[in-house]
Amino acid sequence: MIDLHIELKPNQRVFFASDLHLGYFERMDDHIEAQREEWAIEWLDMVEKAQPSHLFLLGDIFDYWFEYQHFAPSAAPRFRSKLLHMTQQKGIQVIFIPGNRDLWGGSNLAASTGMYLHPRDMMYVVINQQFFTLAHGNIPRKHYSFHTLFKKLCLQKKLQALLRQSIHPDFGYRLVRAVKTNRHIRLPSNASVNDFLIHYSRLCYHHLPHQYYIYGHTHYAMHIPLNKEATFTNLGSWFDIPHYAIYDGTKLQLKKWKAFQPKPKSA
Repeated sequence: MIDLHIELKPNQRVFFASDLHLGYFERMDDHIEAQREEWAIEWLDMVEKAQPSHLFLLGDIFDYWFEYQHFAPSAAPRFRSKLLHMTQQKGIQVIFIPGNRDLWGGSNLAASTGMYLHPRDMMYVVINQQFFTLAHGNIPRKHYSFHTLFKKLCLQKKLQALLRQSIHPDFGYRLVRAVKTNRHIRLPSNASVNDFLIHYSRLCYHHLPHQYYIYGHTHYAMHIPLNKEATFTNLGSWFDIPHYAIYDGTKLQLKKWKAFQPKPKSA
């Protein structure tokens, strides 16, 4: 099943990014977090100037996102405002595929950014007759596992509503942050972290022979051929050297964005 068909105009492009983890330093250093947000907004400025048709954000854009009916995280308000400007004023369609840290987005996230929140953790897109598989990449290694069950449950709207009613926002926020803090800052040391996703993509190719398989999650950027017809791309993370991908209607390129350089606090 194809979720979206896109026909690009001449010189029009599509952008892809993941794993910005905005809000990670929120509790530790507000000064650093504010600079990281501004750095991410500068990237959005560049994307906006390119006048793309679509921007795909493949999860973990926010380090934590769990919203209630009358409460939502405060992470990256200027970044979200910039996305809203791009979607509402510039006509750029921004599509969000949930990651493992921001899969509980709802009406507040959609309203504050103008993004379309894809309801599943994988999306199939056709761009200029080329087929794309897009996902965050937190794919369980076993088909039937606790991780598989937990992720399916997390994506259920009824369960989300029950949790919103049952868990106090302060407790829920502290619990998730306590569980996840510092786990992902350890960057992978070699490309083997992508081995499972590469293997998974090759298996998918036999059933869904797409030309492009794009993921995030592992924090190791990579752009390699799967075979003569297909390409595997991992978008890496923005903790180390940030990457993003561009598709111009004929080829996909993995590019680097400028590294984050924190500035000292002014006296």
